[in-house]
Amino acid sequence: MSAQSKLVLAAVASAILGAALGAAFVWGSQGKAIADLNARVIAADAANQASLQKIDELQASLAAASATAAANAGQTSSPTVKPPASQAATPTAVVKTVKQFTFVKTTSVSGGTRYVSADYAQMLTGDAAATAATAHGDESPPPNDYYIVNDSHKIRKLKVKSGITVTVTSNADGTSDPTGHIITLAKWFSYFKSPTDGNAAIREAPYWIWVKGDTVTKIEQQYLP
Repeated sequence: MSAQSKLVLAAVASAILGAALGAAFVWGSQGKAIADLNARVIAADAANQASLQKIDELQASLAAASATAAANAGQTSSPTVKPPASQAATPTAVVKTVKQFTFVKTTSVSGGTRYVSADYAQMLTGDAAATAATAHGDESPPPNDYYIVNDSHKIRKLKVKSGITVTVTSNADGTSDPTGHIITLAKWFSYFKSPTDGNAAIREAPYWIWVKGDTVTKIEQQYLP
C-alpha cells in the first residue's frame, strides 16, 4: 500500500472516529434532556394527583357543610306544633252565691218567671251599729243592739228560682212568730199582690236573700224584736 493510500485511510478513520465521537456527544446531550423531561413529567403527574386528592377533600367538606346547614334550617323553620286553642281546657267560671240583707219593694210575674225588686241595705250589730247610729244622729248604742243602714235605695230587679219556699217571722194578721214558719212562694207573692194592714209586717220586713248571678235562690225574713 502506498503512502498516499495510507494517508487516505487514516483520514477516513479519523473522520469516522470523529463522527462517532460527535454522535456519542449528541446522544449523551439528548439523553440528559430526555431524562430531565421525564423527571418533569413524573413531578407534574404527582402534583396533579395531589391536586385531585385536595379537590376530593374539599368537595367532601362542602357536602358535609351543606347537609349541616340544611338540617339547622329545618329545625329553625319547623317549631314545635302546639295544640289549637280550641282544644285547650277552658276553666268554667264559678258563680258564687251571695247572702244579702234587703228590703223587698215589689214583686212581679212575667212569662212564667217571678221577680222581686230588691233594695239592698246593711244590718249592723255591736260597735259597728253604735258607730253607724252616731254617724246618722240616732240613739247610740241603738236599742236591741242592731242598726239598719240604707243610704243607697238602689233597686235591683232579680229573678226568683221556681219552687223555693219562704221563711217568715210574721203572721198574716200582723202578729210575730220569732221561731219562723215556712210558706209557699206563691203565698208570699200574694201578700204583695193584695196588700192589707195585716200582711204589712210581712211586706215591709227586711229579708235575707241568697243571690246566685241574677237569681234569688233562698228567702228568709229577719225577725226584729
